[in-house]
Amino acid sequence: MLRITFLCLAVLGLAMPALAYDINADIQGTGPVVINATIEGYVQVIYEDVLITFDETDDWWSTTLTGAAYAACPDDEGKFPEDPWAGDSYYGTRYYESGDGATIYVNSNMALSMTVTTDGDLDNGEGGTIPTYFTCALAPFQIGGTALSGNVPGSSGHYLYEDSGDFAHGDVFPNQGAFTCAGGSWTLGPMDPQVEGTIKFLARIERNGMQDMAGDYTTDFDVTFSY
Repeated sequence: MLRITFLCLAVLGLAMPALAYDINADIQGTGPVVINATIEGYVQVIYEDVLITFDETDDWWSTTLTGAAYAACPDDEGKFPEDPWAGDSYYGTRYYESGDGATIYVNSNMALSMTVTTDGDLDNGEGGTIPTYFTCALAPFQIGGTALSGNVPGSSGHYLYEDSGDFAHGDVFPNQGAFTCAGGSWTLGPMDPQVEGTIKFLARIERNGMQDMAGDYTTDFDVTFSY
């Protein structure tokens, strides 16, 4: 009987926690574990084509500046934008859009902004001016991982329009926003990365027949990017 009792006590002793000694803990600092990585920024801007020319080959026309589909020239009176009688008051004002466009390619993993600042209407340097506008489209383009598809000009394409004095995008043909070249500044962005694609500018002019002085006309506008 004594032997059995001894064995039971031994088993109980093994199961008891060791609480009979002091614990000296040396814990320095706290968690959590932090992982760091630095991704380098990349901004690419290629001014592929910065010249817009009305050439009486691929130009378009309409009786209104915006909100209507432009048709291929010649217009309903057989006129091209450089014709002396184009938009004569006898027929009514005609607006012409350049078939030729300026294109800028961008690619960035940073939040990118584009600002366009205009300097004035077409001017021949001899007192002749012609009301001048530009349209701008993002096609094809990608902002923040969302692809914006479409053709310019065409039945789709994300055209810029004015929103509270700056650019916004999402309009499609024929609702292209036209911005005056007489003077102004608009900004698109910051656009979330990835920002990649082609920005295309087309010009529009208002012709008023023989009232428009003959001559070589020119103007320009600045396109700058910030990040």
